[in-house]
Amino acid sequence: MKRLTALAGALVLCLAGCGGDAENHSEPASPKAAAYLPEGCRPADVKNLIGGFLGAVNRGDRSAALRYVAPQPELIGVFFAIGRGADAKRIDARTPEAVYRAMRGIGAGERFHLLRAIVGPVGPFAHDTRYPELDSVVTAGVDFVLGVGSRSASGKAGIDCTSRRIYMMPVSVGRGLVPPRQQFCGGYVRLHASKPVVCAYPPD
Repeated sequence: MKRLTALAGALVLCLAGCGGDAENHSEPASPKAAAYLPEGCRPADVKNLIGGFLGAVNRGDRSAALRYVAPQPELIGVFFAIGRGADAKRIDARTPEAVYRAMRGIGAGERFHLLRAIVGPVGPFAHDTRYPELDSVVTAGVDFVLGVGSRSASGKAGIDCTSRRIYMMPVSVGRGLVPPRQQFCGGYVRLHASKPVVCAYPPD
């Protein structure tokens, strides 16, 4: 577990320092082609999952929010980097309750909303022999950008497609968009976009 946490920490620091693990997702799969993704993790499913989770956090509904987060021991954690670069503040949330508290604290009265996300097969650590709890779990990985007031929160979520819960998520939070011109799903991310866009990576 310590080694996995260290790997997750390294990933979230990379997100904070590099402006995200991927900047240009401009060629999404068509809706028909996205059918290769497992049920529960197709773009519409992910849009509902993330939107439902953020909605529960925004209205302070703890019980509803926790239904979107995997229980222990499946939950690896949600790892936040607040700010950019080496001086980013770290918050590691390793229980569903801690995830909820961290999200509420980071929001600080401002509402989270999904801007864009792109879904691919196999979530982070899904085949890692050091985490056997995920061996039999059908997963997907989701690169995402959220808006929260004048800030953005970007990262990669691991989704359990059967339970439709988040089991791992490194998140970098900072002012504005970094980099300022990110492409997801055939268009640029806009911090104050009114409607979320979710698509899928093309199948291999």
